[in-house]
Amino acid sequence: MGLVMAWNPNVVSAGDISSTDHCLSISFSSTSSNYTFTITNIYAPTDHQDSPSFMSEFESVPPPQTINWVGIETRSLSTGERCLRDQCSDKVALIVAQRATYWKQRGKFRALRDRDTNTSFFHAKASGRAGRNTIRVLEVDGQLLVTHDDKVATPTAYYTGILGGETATVWQFYLTHLYEGGEQADLEPLLAPFSKDEAWRVVTAMSMDSASGPDGVGPGFYTVAWQSIKAAVMRFLNAFHREEVDLQRINRALIVLIPKTEAVVIPRAFRSVSLQNCPVKILTKLLTSWL
Repeated sequence: MGLVMAWNPNVVSAGDISSTDHCLSISFSSTSSNYTFTITNIYAPTDHQDSPSFMSEFESVPPPQTINWVGIETRSLSTGERCLRDQCSDKVALIVAQRATYWKQRGKFRALRDRDTNTSFFHAKASGRAGRNTIRVLEVDGQLLVTHDDKVATPTAYYTGILGGETATVWQFYLTHLYEGGEQADLEPLLAPFSKDEAWRVVTAMSMDSASGPDGVGPGFYTVAWQSIKAAVMRFLNAFHREEVDLQRINRALIVLIPKTEAVVIPRAFRSVSLQNCPVKILTKLLTSWL
């Protein structure tokens, strides 16, 4: 191993040079002023057996008395030292990430705690969100619609035509005729009541960050509070199994229009998202898992 020092001759000029087995000293003077200084580059040995001779040599290096002196230590780390340095770096990175997560969560807690308070910050956030979510104008057949009633009626009529409405269902066939002569499946599992384990698997499979339906309660609440509400959920599922539940009371959904691009002015340029109540979502996902 050796020591190498390099400098820009346009900035400084080298003067006296002295070297030993582990030290290299060079005196420099500025090319633009009378400023002078000395740099001593020290290379410590990796083998600890050479430490006594290195320390004796280092102590014999006399520091300059009349000019500035800079000492630089350079040496290769041992395997253990490199491992310790990597562990320390990983620990520092982990601590930084933990602190960042902590303050991020504190910010969320503050927003949840203070968002309903009558503060100027809340009003500014609410006003900004309302401005971004407002449909200011719609264009239909070259005509611009700006009144609230027109902007409500136009997308309602458009998406009603796409999604359809409530109609009487009339079957023109019989399932027994379709599968007549074929192998008959065992329908007992499909007729069995729902179990708590099945309902719990469906609840945990839903995303906790999903938006809530008209009742304002999202999947995250059902996941966290399952032990307290599972009895009520199971009563609803069992009532559906007995054909005693009134789905008209909870089978509601919010249709949210999300713009596909910026500056949307036509109804078909929105993406419709249906936000259902969680009990109905749990029921439909249970029925789907049985098929």
